[in-house]
Amino acid sequence: MTEKVLVENPKYSKEQIEELFKSTFGHIVIVWLPWDREDTFGHTDGIVKFIGSSQFGRPNVLVNLELYEDDIANQMYESLAKYFKVVELKLSEYDELSWAYINSLQTLDFIIVPGIGNEVTDAEALEQYRKLFPEYKDNIYQVQMRDFIKENGGALNCLTWTIK
Repeated sequence: MTEKVLVENPKYSKEQIEELFKSTFGHIVIVWLPWDREDTFGHTDGIVKFIGSSQFGRPNVLVNLELYEDDIANQMYESLAKYFKVVELKLSEYDELSWAYINSLQTLDFIIVPGIGNEVTDAEALEQYRKLFPEYKDNIYQVQMRDFIKENGGALNCLTWTIK
């Protein structure tokens, strides 16, 4: 969760917000990430994606921290590394929309990775998903959605999080 939640809920302390979540969901650990104020939405689904667990049960997450200033990226990494094995998405170049690669859609049967219209980085992101999720074999796809992302500020996870 980003610290934007604290800004948007000034009547509640961090501890009170954590208690609200714990009373609803049971024993959980909330990992607080700094909010980059240039990121209007401040949602974590453009920062971090769960990609499974290691053989020892430690959760693995995919991140794209190259998009952030070093101090914020380092704070994010340190916060995440306390609880997760952090895997960085590696791209040969970065674009204002490179965060969207993290904002993919994963179902039981397939994964769809957003494309941002850059042939090189689209292919790099798709290949990394295929390596990270070998159990999906030929069921990882990419859909081009640069214009949609620019217009709406979200990608596939954002589009589908309310679908039952």
